[in-house]
Amino acid sequence: MCGDKNNPLHIHHKRYINDNLPWEYQDDDLITLCEYCHKWIERSQKEIIGFDFSKLKALKLANGNYIIRCFKYDGNDVSIILFNAEDRLIKSFSIYELGVEKIKNFLV
Repeated sequence: MCGDKNNPLHIHHKRYINDNLPWEYQDDDLITLCEYCHKWIERSQKEIIGFDFSKLKALKLANGNYIIRCFKYDGNDVSIILFNAEDRLIKSFSIYELGVEKIKNFLV
């Protein structure tokens, strides 16, 4: 989803069907995500009623010293997660906490 090619990939079930075994799901019921996107989506599905994958966008940006993962849901900036160069979590916040100018400065 975010384009990450370095972290472990996870298979996420978009929905669960009672009594279905893992191999009985259709491909459309599954999505491949990096470890971080998977964690964010698991949390968000509990917080956003009627969560719809078609409304979710994710982006990974890096400048050599830091990695930013941005998640946008239904056109709204939901969260930004900052990692160091070794992909270790530093902080998670909303775009409103950080401010657009700081993000622009990071990307320069």
